[in-house]
Amino acid sequence: PATDDRKMKMFAECMDNYGCGGEAGEWPNNLLSRQLVVYADGMISKRNINISPTHKVSSNELQLCQSISNQLARTNTQEIGMGSEGGGSWEPFYIVAQLTDDDDTIIPTEVTPTLIRTKFADTIFPGTTITIEPLEATGSWWDAVCEDGAESGPDYFTPWHDMIAAFRQSGICNPVFVQMGQSHKLQSIDEADYPPGTEMTGSVLPRMVLGLTQQGSMVGLFGAVIHT
Repeated sequence: PATDDRKMKMFAECMDNYGCGGEAGEWPNNLLSRQLVVYADGMISKRNINISPTHKVSSNELQLCQSISNQLARTNTQEIGMGSEGGGSWEPFYIVAQLTDDDDTIIPTEVTPTLIRTKFADTIFPGTTITIEPLEATGSWWDAVCEDGAESGPDYFTPWHDMIAAFRQSGICNPVFVQMGQSHKLQSIDEADYPPGTEMTGSVLPRMVLGLTQQGSMVGLFGAVIHT
């Protein structure tokens, strides 16, 4: 299958090494591998890895994921903020569950770091922390929102409360906020543990708001913050 240019553009800032390091390494100065590719159904892989001929998804499930994620993106147009040194907005995101004839296939019911790493197909910089918290006005993700809006009025938080409500009304299960990478933890990684070709750890860090459909598709919003 062909890669999806729009989805590739969504990941581009997290894949860019911004002129730092060589072109051969996967993570010279970036959090998502320079070899990452993404397909129309949201499946993530790496260049030169052949896609299984048995890979297929339900067209109805694909349409459901597109509909939910597009609606969420239309109703959540605020900048991500969260201490970011650059602007950034939410984009519709989904990875449709594959169809399988295996009766023993376990459908995921919650988003976990292991599920994220699996769905991102080993494209995440090694050593990256993945913090997952309930989509509620509490926890470290909400602390980052509050810190960013500390000098603003109550209206600053309205879009965030609306986001929480929109996810609860979307029909997806167990929505969560996902922080992929924390700058202070990335910067504390010993250079001896860097993968080949890495000059420094990336500073464009993915942020996601996700839930699961009853079929186990991952759906929600994708964005990024810049923390140098």
